[in-house]
Amino acid sequence: MELISFALLGILIVISPGADFILVVRNTLTKGKEHGLATAAGVSLAICIHIAYSLLGISYLISQNTWLFYLIKYLGAGYLIYVGIKGL
Repeated sequence: MELISFALLGILIVISPGADFILVVRNTLTKGKEHGLATAAGVSLAICIHIAYSLLGISYLISQNTWLFYLIKYLGAGYLIYVGIKGL
């Protein structure tokens, strides 16, 4: 029963509008339908990747391994800095 509740909660979280929704709408309105669909596909792929590594237990390994957690954290921060600089 807990798994069903967790799955339903996860679905509600994924379908609720947020930053991803705003990005898809913005790209659709400014660049056209093709870019909007590509953005939606990218968001969907990212969600699938998160689901896959959670189901495989990789998220547990990351949470238990401090250096791996910090490595991923700093790589993500570096990527965000890179994207920010490219956006200037």
